[in-house]
Amino acid sequence: MSKNDAKEFNKRLSSIKFLDNFDKALIQFESLCEKYKSKYPTFINHILNKKIYYFNFIKYPDSIRKHIYTTNIVENFNCRSQIIRINSGGYLQ
Repeated sequence: MSKNDAKEFNKRLSSIKFLDNFDKALIQFESLCEKYKSKYPTFINHILNKKIYYFNFIKYPDSIRKHIYTTNIVENFNCRSQIIRINSGGYLQ
């Protein structure tokens, strides 16, 4: 994808991630992909084949979703520990 197309695609994808309805998210994702399918058919077909896996986290409530949003457990843990450190006003030991 070109840099401009990727920027627009990711911007719209980010808004889809915050939806509360799984079916609505899939519909909007398909709509987004249709816009770019003529320019990037291989990539778009690849992600469309796996679309249900990309949005499974939407089926969970927000309190759980924020913990499973990333697949990188270490990144998630580091992020949470930094939030705790900042909120406590000091360093963790």
